[in-house]
Amino acid sequence: MNRIKIFFSIIAGLGLLSSCGNDWEPAGSDTMPEYVFVPSPYDVNVSATDVIDLGEKEKSLTFSVKYGIDETKSATVEATVGVDLSLVSAYNSANSKSLTPFPEAHVSFPNSTVRIATGSLEGSVDFSLIDLDKLPNGEYLLPVTVKSVNASNGFPLHPIKKTVYYTISNKSASLMAQWEFDDAGNFAKATLGDDLELVGSGFYSVSGPAGGKGVHVPKGSYFKAAHNIDAPSGVTEYTILMDIQYPAKGVYYTLYQTDLSNTSDGDLFIRPGDGSIGVGALGNTATPVPPDNLPSYTLPPGEWHRIVISVKLGAFYKIYVDGELHLHKDDLTDNGRYTLDPKGVIFFGDNDGEDADMDVAEVRIWDGALGATRIQALGAAGVK
Repeated sequence: MNRIKIFFSIIAGLGLLSSCGNDWEPAGSDTMPEYVFVPSPYDVNVSATDVIDLGEKEKSLTFSVKYGIDETKSATVEATVGVDLSLVSAYNSANSKSLTPFPEAHVSFPNSTVRIATGSLEGSVDFSLIDLDKLPNGEYLLPVTVKSVNASNGFPLHPIKKTVYYTISNKSASLMAQWEFDDAGNFAKATLGDDLELVGSGFYSVSGPAGGKGVHVPKGSYFKAAHNIDAPSGVTEYTILMDIQYPAKGVYYTLYQTDLSNTSDGDLFIRPGDGSIGVGALGNTATPVPPDNLPSYTLPPGEWHRIVISVKLGAFYKIYVDGELHLHKDDLTDNGRYTLDPKGVIFFGDNDGEDADMDVAEVRIWDGALGATRIQALGAAGVK
């Protein structure tokens, strides 16, 4: 069994800090005062919600934050940057939050001085979040601020635009179930969790991706799988991984079904016309919609691909193929269709024949919605 991997991903990128210069002015002012300031936008949320295992390596994440001035001067500006947890309370009050101060022991500044060299408009300083494997789950706030500046050259510190607030959510999604289909004598065998229930007949071993093995699932046959997620009212946040290949376009291929009785329509399909992935309630990968405005994508037949479905009902439904995001349905309402039954889920089965022969090399289920960095790290079909 593969080890659960631990790592933090940045959802709101640090590229937001890359601009500086004359693009911000205080309200009611015609000109930018000669201050050291954080370039706009200065109140940046960075969310690190994914946890991935880097093996025996140190678990850490490095950030770079930039500071600027409004015009070049013939003097070097130096400012001391650090953490100021006394700002957390005021931030929580102003934003109706209840974030916990990020433990300062998990922050490292190799060099706490940012230098804006003579003739330059900006400078940057790096800092790292360290020993993240020892960080308890929680919702944190980390204010990184300029504590002092050499103002003798006429560039004092801006009283407000001196702090970047990082919101850090440490929530580890755990792998709950896994099936690898590498035992030709027992296709139901689980690598993690409970064995599958094979419904129907005609299953046989096939060559899988990366030299591995898989199983052929005939039309009309399917798997019932226990997800092992403790949710008596149904699972509203989860991630499903499946390594599959399908032979040809032209018919529906069901990927999963949340109705364990299999008396209603399947819930995600490879569509017959173009090989796109989707369903009416979600849209499809050939015609993705905002918020991401993704390029059109169709799944090539006759090739192994890794599909990862990350779901947080009430927030989003995302489909990745080989680590690339191809569908993002925002604010998906929890109407019950995509809530997993407390006892499990059906793979590759449909109630009225909208399924077809396909090959499967692996299936995994997590008890949370994985984010982009962790899904990208999962790689393509066959990667263990």
